[in-house]
This record gives sequence, C-alpha cells and structure tokens, in this order.
Amino acid sequence: MADDDSIRGDLRCGPRPVPFRESGYTAVELVITIAMLSVVSMGVYIVFIQSADIYSEVAGRSVAIQRMDQLTDFLEREIKNVRDRNSILIATSSQFKFVNTSGATIDLTYGNQQMNKNNTAFAVGISGFLLSYSKWDGSAWTGPPTSSIARVNYQASFEFGQTSSTFQGAIVLRNCR
Repeated sequence: MADDDSIRGDLRCGPRPVPFRESGYTAVELVITIAMLSVVSMGVYIVFIQSADIYSEVAGRSVAIQRMDQLTDFLEREIKNVRDRNSILIATSSQFKFVNTSGATIDLTYGNQQMNKNNTAFAVGISGFLLSYSKWDGSAWTGPPTSSIARVNYQASFEFGQTSSTFQGAIVLRNCR
C-alpha cells in the first residue's frame, strides 16, 4: 500500500503545473503580432489623413464659393447702378470707374489678389480677375466711346489647396439703353 503523501500528490485539485517552455508566447509570435498591429495602425492612419485632406479641400471650396457669391453680389449691386451711358469714366480689364445713380464716383479695381472699391478692399483671395465689355448688339466693346458699353463681363479665379475654380458672369447695365 502506498503511503499518504503519494496519494495526496495524485489527488491534487486545480491545473497541473506547466513547465516554463510551454507557457507564454515565443519571440516570433510577439514579432508577428507587433507587425500585424503596425500594418493595421498604418491603414487607420492613412484613412485618417485622407479624410482630413478631403475635409480641407471641401472647406476650401466652400470658402471660395462663398467669396465668389459675395463678389458677384457686390459687383452686380454696384455695376447695375451706373447712372447713364455717359457716366462710365474708365473701362479696362482690371478697372471699371463710373458715376452711380446717387452721383457718387465708384472706382472698382483689381490688384494684389483683391477687389477694391474706391481703394478699399471688399473681396480678397482672388487669384485672377478679368473684366471685358459688350455692346447692345452683343459684339465685344474694344474701345471708346464708353457710352456704347451695355454689358460688363467678369471672370474670377479662386485657388484653394492644389486646385482652383473659375467663375464667369455678365452684368447688364440697366440705365444705359
């Protein structure tokens, strides 16, 4: 018959102790896990960066469209108020000077990426701006007299990020017929 100590050893409760080599992870397993986590982390990072770039571009376009809307509204409000056919004083590709219906002289100029009204900036961040003029018959106005101008055409460009947008419009002079 076996003694009491040998019986007790066989009847122990709980898990059997595992030799050191069989417990834990090997260095290869840890390196593979770290590499896989790195790849997943890079994927998440790339998606985050692309999302931030897309948001930035959309926000830039939104700002450009808002600036263009403001510029268009301002130009239409001012230019439609030319007093009469003989009130246009200067008409060039970057300047339009006239007397409005209130008798005030209005000087609209483009330079240094901004539109100015009587030397005060009212629209900034414009990368390009061009004025051209048409007669009542639709043909291009090329020179004096300014009394034959019936329509002011404009083209404005705004840059945001690596892209730009160009807007075009035309304003018919209502008091010049």
